[in-house]
Amino acid sequence: MTGWRAVVVGVGTGCRHDDELGPAVAESVANLHLPGVDVATSGGDLTELLELWRGADLAVLVDAVARAPSRPGRIERIDAEKTTAAAAAASSHSLGVAEAVRLARSLDRLPGRLVVFAVDAARLDLGFGLSSAVAAAVPRAVSAVVAELERSRISAEE
Repeated sequence: MTGWRAVVVGVGTGCRHDDELGPAVAESVANLHLPGVDVATSGGDLTELLELWRGADLAVLVDAVARAPSRPGRIERIDAEKTTAAAAAASSHSLGVAEAVRLARSLDRLPGRLVVFAVDAARLDLGFGLSSAVAAAVPRAVSAVVAELERSRISAEE
């Protein structure tokens, strides 16, 4: 189908251990060269996120989150428009995905669909390198993102 467009955004930075999860997943997805899929990374800036997903039929965000209780490496799929669960999974950034969704909704700037894959972090303190549990979750998160993209593309073609 021509015209279908998705964007995958890995949210995070490389200087806070597991916060590098989003960019690591985004890099792996980018290496697949999927047609109709743009891939980007973001430090979590609200206006940047709104700009990245503008005009997309599907936006998929991947972010490390701090939760209690935490199970490092656990992946949760959140349909951001249909639930307030995004607020319950606290982003590792000062303003998170939940705030971006609220702002986008108020500005009528939501993508066609917005899905968040939140991965429980073990470490968000300053430093480099993913914890072993979160590193092990990267391939599973990539598979989850690719499956989401395929489902959305098939739905759009029907």
